[in-house]
Amino acid sequence: MNDCNWKMLVENVSDNLHALPTHRSASAPAREIADGIGNEGEMPAVLHMLTPFGSPLSFFEEIGQTICGNGHSFTGGELSIHSAYPENEEYNKAMLAAHGEERFQQILSVERHNTVIYPSLSLKCNLQTIRVFRPVSVDRTILETWTFRLRGAPEEMLKRSLLYNQTVFSPASVAGHDDNEAFCRMQQGLKNNGLDWVSLHRHMGVETRNEDGTISAPGTSDIAYRHEYEAWMSYMKDEVE
Repeated sequence: MNDCNWKMLVENVSDNLHALPTHRSASAPAREIADGIGNEGEMPAVLHMLTPFGSPLSFFEEIGQTICGNGHSFTGGELSIHSAYPENEEYNKAMLAAHGEERFQQILSVERHNTVIYPSLSLKCNLQTIRVFRPVSVDRTILETWTFRLRGAPEEMLKRSLLYNQTVFSPASVAGHDDNEAFCRMQQGLKNNGLDWVSLHRHMGVETRNEDGTISAPGTSDIAYRHEYEAWMSYMKDEVE
């Protein structure tokens, strides 16, 4: 249960700017331990999961964001914080056998960080994870995290997904509580009458319209938030196509 409005959780999924400072208490110790090990091949999987949160802002800028209409969006595409995970050779062999070399390379070239199916779903496809946002009231939201199994994939793929969800999203995680605390404080801050508006202008006007009709922007842009509120206004006016 999160003591905040549900829109904050959806915004958080698209926020590449927050990871470095917000999750430093998880990424910095993980980086220190990883440096002590030295050999990445010997690093526990949990370190591969936590150290990327400490990547420089230039990395999160490079990830990029894309809006797709009606509030839907995704971060990443060719790069994400999961890009450097060790490959599972058993999984690769199964994919090659099922799809052939060309389709195999095409599938694995997609590196989406998070995908938002507005207004209530978030997909982390690299880790077979679905998050569901369930509003309870104007200032309370239930966040559910589900792990799904890939048919025919090695058992290790499922174990990796479960480990990630336990480490990053669960109530006992070493990262999720950072976000939950931020949600609560933002909800409290919005009750303050000091400011009439919350600025969502970062990288406004720095967008690229793609051939498929989507629009892309740098990774730390506020474009996804602006898009979500445009969609929400349309829903409230019953203008969604």
